[in-house]
Amino acid sequence: KYKLIVDFFKDEIFIELYDRQDDPQELTNLAFEQEYRSDVQSMLHLLKVHMEKTGDRLVLPETVYEQFLIRYSEFKE
Repeated sequence: KYKLIVDFFKDEIFIELYDRQDDPQELTNLAFEQEYRSDVQSMLHLLKVHMEKTGDRLVLPETVYEQFLIRYSEFKE
């Protein structure tokens, strides 16, 4: 039902979460919303495990989500 996007830039990571059923045009990033934070954390964990298993050279820091919320919450809208 949800789609997680993790965008890696030079020294920053931007996280997006969309409800594919209720928001098929991906207009509302739910990653900022309190009620979806556990979903984002769970999906980030699954992504991290997948990245490790497949030998991905990119690394998700342990606090990637917290850092994202601090850095980008003012740009929520």
